[in-house]
Amino acid sequence: MIEKKYILNLKTALLLQGVFVISLFLIGCEKPIQPVQLTGNTMGTAYSIRYFENNRVRIGQKQIQIGIDSLLAEINRQMSTFDPESEISRFNAWQGKGHFNISNHFRNVAERSLAWQKVTNGAFDVTVLPLVELWGFGPGRWKTTEGWEPPKSSEIESMLAHGGSGNISLSTQGLSKNSAENKLDLSAIAKGYAVDQTGEFLKKHHIADFLIEIGGEMKARGNKPDGNHWKIGIDNPATGTGKREILDEKVQLFNNALATSGNYRNFYTYNGENYSHLIDPRSGYPVKNRIASVSVITKNCMDADALATALVVLGYEEGRAFIESLSGYEAIWVLKNEERFESRVSEGLKLESENIYAAGSSD
Repeated sequence: MIEKKYILNLKTALLLQGVFVISLFLIGCEKPIQPVQLTGNTMGTAYSIRYFENNRVRIGQKQIQIGIDSLLAEINRQMSTFDPESEISRFNAWQGKGHFNISNHFRNVAERSLAWQKVTNGAFDVTVLPLVELWGFGPGRWKTTEGWEPPKSSEIESMLAHGGSGNISLSTQGLSKNSAENKLDLSAIAKGYAVDQTGEFLKKHHIADFLIEIGGEMKARGNKPDGNHWKIGIDNPATGTGKREILDEKVQLFNNALATSGNYRNFYTYNGENYSHLIDPRSGYPVKNRIASVSVITKNCMDADALATALVVLGYEEGRAFIESLSGYEAIWVLKNEERFESRVSEGLKLESENIYAAGSSD
């Protein structure tokens, strides 16, 4: 005769086995974990954030978004040339002597910008605003679209004198400039900085796995719940301003950032010729080469943002040699080849075939 306690143990074992089978069934049928998605507007463009929650996050989605919106509004207040009351606009209009006091975000970006200006020998130049305004791409651009004509060579020569790193200096006391005509434009680096700062905000609140995009500039940290890295697609310039399409080549981001600069969306046309908004600060004329876009991958989005612009200015051959002389930087070029577009990548970059999220120039 089987003792009662063994009968109970047998029943318990069968019950636990059933629970185990049911658990496996439920796990198999469970839907993939979906990220929290936050969207909004900033810096004249849109932002999109995807992150996965974990048990260390102590504040809710609403508080996260409020904090991010406040951070981005402050960065914009300091560095937007489209806001006449921003710090950078007041500096650009300033005609005083000595030093102009600036806030921390502005200082961080100005310092890094002047460093890249030196390293790239002026291919990246944040003192280019007088030339940008001359060509009609400045803050008052939408007032000049009717009857647009390219400026005269004499005007360009005159404005070239107001650019260059020697006309702007930064010290512990603030910014100074040689003349009232010297102006700063941080639009080719500020969005990347905003991406980095948003990432720091998320990390501060113990969010470990996220993807941030502001106007095409992106940063990824950690993985998705399935263990895969974030995969990013690059805009196909062949589609122009119409329906958005993505190139076949994709890149994985893991604790990295990606920023794209292109000249295929923002331009004027005069007598059948396109004039890009990207001005070569060395010549004073819009960039004219076979590059449609360049995407740079590196640790910080601020650096990727600045270098993407510099690589468009440098052209493919010189830009490729430059990026491969740096450690920790990779690039993807989309080149115009007669009526076709083709992509090239720097030596250390591996591309994927599956698309999940798209990145492109918002210029």
